[in-house]
Amino acid sequence: PFTDTSAFFVYALQYPLYTYVQYKLSSGQSLDTKIDDFSLLVMAVAAKDLTMIQLLFDSGANPNAPNEDATWTPWHEVLWRAKDEDMVWKADKWTKIVKVFLEHGANPLVEFKSTTAEALIKKTFQTWDPKWTAETLSTLAALKKSQKATKRYSLAIRGIFKRDGAKN
Repeated sequence: PFTDTSAFFVYALQYPLYTYVQYKLSSGQSLDTKIDDFSLLVMAVAAKDLTMIQLLFDSGANPNAPNEDATWTPWHEVLWRAKDEDMVWKADKWTKIVKVFLEHGANPLVEFKSTTAEALIKKTFQTWDPKWTAETLSTLAALKKSQKATKRYSLAIRGIFKRDGAKN
């Protein structure tokens, strides 16, 4: 009953036909495709499909891409789902999803319901695996430090350009 190729793409994403999804993305299918107003990456997170998440990242998906009203990102979706008490029995899968998001540039400074990603990971994941929690918090700290260094560098560069511009 699927005659529209975009409808089949949605089907392939949901029932995971990884090779087809990878082929379509490499052939020009947009990562901006929405399914019921959700991004492909959010749909893969909702399905807890680590293989599809990795495939989307390999195709250029952005963990920090905002939704239409610029209030929610795929990274927010991960944090929202991971904080759910019912996820404890799926801890191994969620720790891997969080890790792959961080590896692909998820914003370590993002807040979820007035709670930082760091505080959420400390509170939620500590009961799952203290060793993994410590490693993740270390990764978050390194990412924060890297972002601060990048911001200092970009501010310094902007200052140089301002001074150069002021001389002209």
